[in-house]
Parts: sequence; structure tokens; C-alpha cells
Amino acid sequence: MEGKRLSLLLVEDNPGDALLLRVTLSEAGADYNLEHVERLAKALERLQQGGIDAVLLDLSLPDSQGVAAIQRIREQAPEVAILVLSGQDDEETAIRAMQEGAQNYLVKWRFGIGLLQRAISFAVEQQRRMVALEQQAARCRDLAALLDAVAAHINQGLLITGPDGTIRYANPPAAALLGASPADLIGTACPLTATPGEVATYAATGEDGRQLSLQARAFTVRWEGQPASLLLLDGG
Repeated sequence: MEGKRLSLLLVEDNPGDALLLRVTLSEAGADYNLEHVERLAKALERLQQGGIDAVLLDLSLPDSQGVAAIQRIREQAPEVAILVLSGQDDEETAIRAMQEGAQNYLVKWRFGIGLLQRAISFAVEQQRRMVALEQQAARCRDLAALLDAVAAHINQGLLITGPDGTIRYANPPAAALLGASPADLIGTACPLTATPGEVATYAATGEDGRQLSLQARAFTVRWEGQPASLLLLDGG
């Protein structure tokens, strides 16, 4: 964030408090783009346009009372940091505010400008990292869903085993070749081993009781952040 001028949106209906905050930031030499609105509805309209890094939020507004405002802001702009500036030193409200998605809860004028600046910087960085983690998790879920969809519709058996040799993933064709269901195979020791680059042959009993000759080809992959083996199975 160094070198970037942060854009703040102050949501405060008390003109005196808003002016005091603006003057305090200015006198401290804090380099922010500070915008001010007096209603939650106006804040939501402004957030829809983008370009805001953090919201400084009063919880007592003409059109909103309490922590519900945090949830509405989070729904409108999940990427922004939220710092509550409240006139109430209420621990229960502070906890609820954090649970709803605020990064910090500060009691008005019980903090120095240095603390406020650090709180803003920390909240923005924390929220950026949280958004990045959520995006990464979403990509992982999408990839897992894609793997499930592809693996379920190919005729070839597919197993993924962990470093300890237990089965971490099995598609339906692989389960049928091994005479079990995918769910039953997860966590069990894989009966097949193959060296990457080679083809190994095994005798197995299929789901219908037939004796099968399986060919397994192994590839080195990573699964859930650990080294793993991907086995492609052909049976006949």
C-alpha cells in the first residue's frame, strides 16, 4: 500500500464529528481522499461506483441503527475495509460489529491520530488479504467441481493417492474397477502402485464380480497442497 493514496468514505450524520475528523486528519498530514455522506443509502450509492478503500462508519444514522449497516455495506462492497467509529463504548456491540465483518471498532475521540492511521492501514491490508484468500478458495472450489465433472464423465478410472498411499480421490469408473463406491475408497490404502512413466498390471475383481486385468499409469501431481500420485486405470 505504500505510495498509494487511500480513498475513505466517512458515513456520519453529525456535522461536528465529520468536520473534526477531517480537520484532525488534515492537521496530522494524513494523505487520504476523504469523502463524506450522512446517510447509509448515500453510502451504498457511492460504494456502487467503486474506488473506495475503507468506510469509516457511524452506527447511529438517520436511516440505519446498529450493526445491520455493516452487513449492507459488506453486501454492496465486499472488498472494502470497514472501521466503526462509535460514540458508545459497548463491548457487546463491538463484538457484533466484528462478527458482521468490520475490521475494527473505535470509540470516537478516544484515539490519537496515529492510532487511527494505523487502524485504517491495517484494516485495508487485512481486507485485501481476506478478499485474495476468498478468491483463491473460490478458484479451488471451481477447479474441484471441474475435476469432478470431467472425471465423472470419462470412461477411464482415475485415482489420486497421498504420500501415505491412501486414496484421496476416486472417480466412478475407478471405483467400479475396484469393486467399491468412490466414498468407500476415500481414506483406504490404495491396492495399486505404479512408478511414474511406467505401466503396471494388476488382477482385480470388478463391481460385477468379474476378474479384471488392470493397467495403471502413474503421474506425479500435487493434491491439497501435498505431493500426490495420479493413477489412470484401464481394465478389461
